[in-house]
Amino acid sequence: MRSVVACVLGVSCLGWIVELIGPPHGTAIVHVTESAVEVSVGGRVFVVSQPHDLSPIVCKLPPGEHELTMTRSGRELYRETFTIHRDRGTVLTAYDTARYPKATASHE
Repeated sequence: MRSVVACVLGVSCLGWIVELIGPPHGTAIVHVTESAVEVSVGGRVFVVSQPHDLSPIVCKLPPGEHELTMTRSGRELYRETFTIHRDRGTVLTAYDTARYPKATASHE
């Protein structure tokens, strides 16, 4: 019986160690639907000037809550709070809520 308990304990400790070895961050992939905007992802600011600059923004961020905002000439067009999980990706879309008021929220 002791060997079974020791084996279970050893396997659970090994699983915990393997989880800690993975990367200590997650990834946010942000699709931007507007040009001539500033997009802030987890405090990092990106300028999207031209329509051809609309490729997704990819950011590695620490786990936890972060904020996505999109502004044009100081006017906020979009704001969303999202959660990054360790070693996982989150896909978000920043859009002008005045132009598309019934668009669905982003998903993990």
